[in-house]
Amino acid sequence: MIKSKICTVSNHLIKAEHYCELCYEIICLKCFKKHEKHKVVAVKQLYSKLNNLTNEKEKNLEVFTSDIQTQYDQQVATITSFFRDLHDQLYFKEVELKRELKSHYDDNLEQYTTVLSNLDQNIDLLNKITKEYENMNQPQQQQQQENNIPETPPITPAATTTITTTTPTIATIPTPTILLDQLLPLVPLPPQTLLQKLGSALSEISINPFQAATNNNTIPVTSNNNINNNNNNNNILKNEQTLDYQILSLNEHSSNVKGAINSIEFIRQRYCYFKNNQLERKNLEANYYLYRFGNISGVERVNIVTRERKIILTPEEASIGCPSFTDQDGYFYQNNSCNQQIVIIGYDKYFQLDCSKEYPVWKSGPFPINSEKLRYQSSIYDGKDSIFVIGGYSSDTINGFSGSSIFQFNIHTCEFKLVAQLPNPSRIHGLHYYNNYIYIFGGYNKKKLFLNEINGFNTLTYQFEKIIPTAYEKSKYNHFISGCIDYHHNCLYFISSKPVFYRYDMNTKTSSVLPTPIEQSTNSKMYFDGDHSIYLVLRSIENSVHCYNIKDGTWKLIDKLFSTVGGINDYISFSNI
Repeated sequence: MIKSKICTVSNHLIKAEHYCELCYEIICLKCFKKHEKHKVVAVKQLYSKLNNLTNEKEKNLEVFTSDIQTQYDQQVATITSFFRDLHDQLYFKEVELKRELKSHYDDNLEQYTTVLSNLDQNIDLLNKITKEYENMNQPQQQQQQENNIPETPPITPAATTTITTTTPTIATIPTPTILLDQLLPLVPLPPQTLLQKLGSALSEISINPFQAATNNNTIPVTSNNNINNNNNNNNILKNEQTLDYQILSLNEHSSNVKGAINSIEFIRQRYCYFKNNQLERKNLEANYYLYRFGNISGVERVNIVTRERKIILTPEEASIGCPSFTDQDGYFYQNNSCNQQIVIIGYDKYFQLDCSKEYPVWKSGPFPINSEKLRYQSSIYDGKDSIFVIGGYSSDTINGFSGSSIFQFNIHTCEFKLVAQLPNPSRIHGLHYYNNYIYIFGGYNKKKLFLNEINGFNTLTYQFEKIIPTAYEKSKYNHFISGCIDYHHNCLYFISSKPVFYRYDMNTKTSSVLPTPIEQSTNSKMYFDGDHSIYLVLRSIENSVHCYNIKDGTWKLIDKLFSTVGGINDYISFSNI
């Protein structure tokens, strides 16, 4: 057999130790010339690459199993357990309410039966009395006619009328036998004396009140206005009798259950990815980007972790159609950035900027229902459809005043609506949103000065909840400036004007003092990044941000953050991207 002098795909003249990535062929040095312009690597590198890919596959499997599959299984179990418990609670509550309703119904039925029985006795008794009286009166009428004595007017049979009830009562009357025993000795007496005795006996029928919850109920009662004594003081029966019932209706606030059910939703927590062959986990809702807009700085975005900067609009570009910056305008307390969108609320207009576009331009529209022309509003985006605009300041009067209106702005329809009023008219609040709640830190108005309290505002029911009431001593907390919530641990972090930095545990209702990064009081706003960091932004021209690490309890200064120095009224807001 003649040995081949040409390499083939399956047979090479010398040991094949290379691989052509273009031709997908293993080659040797003899046939290398045909692949000299191709990308050729050593086979040993393929082993190394294979090993890396295998490891990456195993890591992906590990990540999927630990972070995806396990999380999915746990959440399915949690949802099943949650709704099973909810179903049981709803069922028990349904049975409890129906049992309570049935109990009141039985009480009403018993009262109705009692009253009806008394009325029947009353009717039967009076029928017997009138009939007895007519029988007793017949011989006397004949004698009066014989002696030409004026005839006493006969008792007209009792008329049944329907009247509107006013006084809640139940009639309790003696039995016919007892009353007739009282009447029998009266038969020989003169007619006028008989009438007086009869009226006196019937007036002893007692009317006992009972509690009720109906109105304008009417019942038939027996009356006879023709039977009176000489002084017209004695009636056979009172002319009014009330029949009322206990009526239950489902509390109107029970409809809030629907809002609570709608608030059951998922919280996006994290995603996993490989970077430089290293597994990293990152919070999906983390606020790592800081947007700033000012008439000096333009529009700029900074990644606070990597310090990567991007000039979105220069000061000249940003000045076209932008919100005004007068002495009365300030946007520092607005927090309306998300998904590369900026929304700024003025006193008569709103402004939107889509930073994802290559050439962003301001768009604006009217704010017609801000009748008080409030400026310097505090505002926050709920991450869904709405921006809530809270309080503000109006300079339309000589002395000026703080506002109490809370407006809801729909970012899709661009419509405003007035949804609530603040407990205290105020401005310059620290705001933080989480899970259908806006946490309102402090505030200021001329009458009460700084409000030393933290309130929760439910964005579904538009109701307030006092989280931390006004402190007994202002020296304890001084006054609150800004704060945020660490929703992983259900803790509030806030800073006072002293300045003192606090943590308030909403589970134990206790507070503790933490290290403070600043020495002098100044207005500020605070952000929780969704992981373990809290950022403190001061209302100043400083080009820096303070960062607090929740894990180790330390502060660090992130300086020279922006490329330009801003103004104290600039719009500054964190965002997820």
